[in-house]
Amino acid sequence: MIRAADYNGISALQTLPYDAALFAKMGRLNLPYLALRNVGIDNVDLAAAETHGVKLSNVPAYSPYAIAEFGVLQAMNLRRRTKAIANQQLHGEFHWSPDFMGTEMRHQTVGVVGVGKIGRQAIALYTGLGATVIAFDPSRQGSDAGITYVSNLEILLKQADIVTLHAPGRPENDHLLNAEAFALMKPTTIVINTARGSLVDLNALKRALDTHQIAGCI
Repeated sequence: MIRAADYNGISALQTLPYDAALFAKMGRLNLPYLALRNVGIDNVDLAAAETHGVKLSNVPAYSPYAIAEFGVLQAMNLRRRTKAIANQQLHGEFHWSPDFMGTEMRHQTVGVVGVGKIGRQAIALYTGLGATVIAFDPSRQGSDAGITYVSNLEILLKQADIVTLHAPGRPENDHLLNAEAFALMKPTTIVINTARGSLVDLNALKRALDTHQIAGCI
């Protein structure tokens, strides 16, 4: 921080909380700008920034197509066991195993949690692959033509073979997937989280994986 004292501001990636202590120090050093090279501001103390006269900027948007495609890719990697197969081949083993049997996407029910820009693209991609897609978003509740909404998260978790998270990292979404949520899922369910780490209780996730409550997670 001291090195930035002679500059007009700080450009940073969203990796740690930007708290009141940081903004107080920026105020003392007369650093009036914080430019975030990412979209989310859920870990920024906006009130403290205003109190200490720090102005914020962030990236207006990532490509929702790129993030949705990445999520679908990871789901297919898990469903098709591509990592396990690639690891076997790297070790010179080319025998087939029943464990490598994949699952066609057209036989999957995909539960999309959060129907913003990224969630909508995920729905389009999974639908194009022939999956049955259901969605939950408390801010929308079935307001979009062509999207099949369920009334609560519990219904989605019970029905989905793939749960893909696209919800914002707000306090009300902390540990959206916890021990109770994992207990509702099928033992064959996989979870894809390309949103925020805070959406998932990691200790509960580890237990769910260790006890085979769910089949996988990325």
